[in-house]
Amino acid sequence: MELEAALKIDVEILRHLYYGMLRIRLVEERIAREYQKQEMRCPVHLS
Repeated sequence: MELEAALKIDVEILRHLYYGMLRIRLVEERIAREYQKQEMRCPVHLS
């Protein structure tokens, strides 16, 4: 993708992508905290 085309990405699309990534990160952090309680019986793979 050329720089000129990349700069034309809609701000709403970027905002949607950002909040999607933020939501994933918050869920991962919550799972990591809850996993330490040793109540989950499955392996967890977090980034």
